[in-house]
Amino acid sequence: MIDPITVSVLTHRLEAIVQEMGEAMLRTAYSQILNSSRDFSTAICDNQARLVAQAEHVPIHVGALPWAARAVHDAFRRQVRPGDVYLLNDPYHGNNHLPDLTAFVPVFAGDTLAAALLATVSWMAALTKLELSHAYPFVGLSFVAVTLASAWLLHEPLTSLKLAGVALVCLGVAIGSQG
Repeated sequence: MIDPITVSVLTHRLEAIVQEMGEAMLRTAYSQILNSSRDFSTAICDNQARLVAQAEHVPIHVGALPWAARAVHDAFRRQVRPGDVYLLNDPYHGNNHLPDLTAFVPVFAGDTLAAALLATVSWMAALTKLELSHAYPFVGLSFVAVTLASAWLLHEPLTSLKLAGVALVCLGVAIGSQG
């Protein structure tokens, strides 16, 4: 049993780390979306993808980051190596929606996976120099790109439902770009 003082010290240290991760993102951000609205979150998970600490940035990310850590952990558990960075964009596996991108960075103690650092940020921030009517179709086209790349590179099946989704997104982008 760990004494309450040690628990308090560790808790505050881990919270300080995730807060500092957020401050680093603010200091290095190019986009006003990040600087003004602080549309990002940071967290630490243990080697079993359990949430250890999370900064209080964007409330919508609070419940999502542990799911993102679990998705990466389950998909790549035996393949994670020092120096790896995993990017997650799947709203069904811990990402909130397509404009967000979650980075999963494993931390090792020797050869053993000790923890993971996570950060979720809106990749739409990179498109802030574009008009909104031009930027948002990229969100839909990312679904098309991921679906086709998954079929080609990962040999995932192209089901009729996925093909219908691709067709619907392409139709929506075509109609939206007319205006």
